Amino acid sequence: MSKIVFMFSGQGSQYYQMGRELYDNHPTFREWMQELDATAHLIGGQSITSYIYSKNNRKIDIFDQTLYTHPAIFMVECVLAQILLNQGIKPDYVLGTSIG
Repeated sequence: MSKIVFMFSGQGSQYYQMGRELYDNHPTFREWMQELDATAHLIGGQSITSYIYSKNNRKIDIFDQTLYTHPAIFMVECVLAQILLNQGIKPDYVLGTSIG
């Protein structure tokens, strides 16, 4: 019998534009990202989505400023999990490492 596992990676898995296609094309992903971004902006004073999705930042550029990487990783992973849960996909196990 197959098991469903949600795996959350930690620091080092981040890159600019991560989740960009979903952000541009999946309304629920975008809405959740915007909601979390508003919270991040209230706490840290900066928009995470504006930073990671800036056209000035390419996937291959180094993205290692933890002020942005930690919330960005959390936001993308949290939203992906929420979308799966909303689709009725419930994990048997949840695994994470670092901030994942």
